[in-house]
Amino acid sequence: MKSNDLIPFICYGAGGHAAVVESAIIQGGEYYMVGVADDNIAQGTRLIHAEVLGGKDELAKFLNNGIFKMHVAVGNNCTRHKIIDEMKKMGFEIITIKHPSAIVEVKAEINSGCFLSTQSVVGARAKIGHGCIVNTSAVVEHDCVLGDCVHICPGAHLAGDVEVGEMTMVGTGAAVIPGITIGKNCTIGAGAVVIKDVKSNATVVGNPGRVV
Repeated sequence: MKSNDLIPFICYGAGGHAAVVESAIIQGGEYYMVGVADDNIAQGTRLIHAEVLGGKDELAKFLNNGIFKMHVAVGNNCTRHKIIDEMKKMGFEIITIKHPSAIVEVKAEINSGCFLSTQSVVGARAKIGHGCIVNTSAVVEHDCVLGDCVHICPGAHLAGDVEVGEMTMVGTGAAVIPGITIGKNCTIGAGAVVIKDVKSNATVVGNPGRVV
C-alpha cells in the first residue's frame, strides 16, 4: 500500500512501547504515524522514523489540520487510561493498532485504543476492553474478557474463560488456568501460574501463584 493511501494518526508516548507500535505499522496495516507527542521526551527524539514534535500543547495543530486519529502508546496502565481520557476530551478518536502477524479469531471483539503485538493471539469470542495491550506472543484464549487498560505482557497465556479486571497487568510468561477471575488493578508477576481467583488490588507471584 502506498504511503498516501494510509490513514494518518498521531502517537502519544515516545518510550520503548511506542517504538514497538511504530514497528507494527511499518510492517503493514492501514495507518501512518505522522509524529509523536510526549511531554517528558525532548522534541526531535526519534522512535524509528517518526519523531517527537512536542507535548500536549502541540496537539491542537493536528486537530486543526484534520488529523483526528490517535494511538496512546504508553505501557503503564493507569497512565494510559488517564491520557486516553484526556485525548478523547480534546477531540481525538483513539484507534487500535494490530501487527500484521497478530491473530484475531472468529467473533472476538476488540475495542478502541488497543495494541495487538507480534504473534499475539485473541481467541474466538474473547472480548478485549478499551486501551488494552496484548503484547508479543501473548495469548488470550477463547471466551476471555479483559477490562479496560489491561496489559497482557510478552509470552503470557490466558487459557479459556478467564476474566481480567481493568488496569491489571499479567506479567511476562505468566500463565492463568481456565475459568479464573482476576480483579481490578492487580499485578500478576512474571512467570506466575494462577490457579485460583485473585481479588482486586492484589499482587501474585510464583508457581503456584500466591498473593504477596
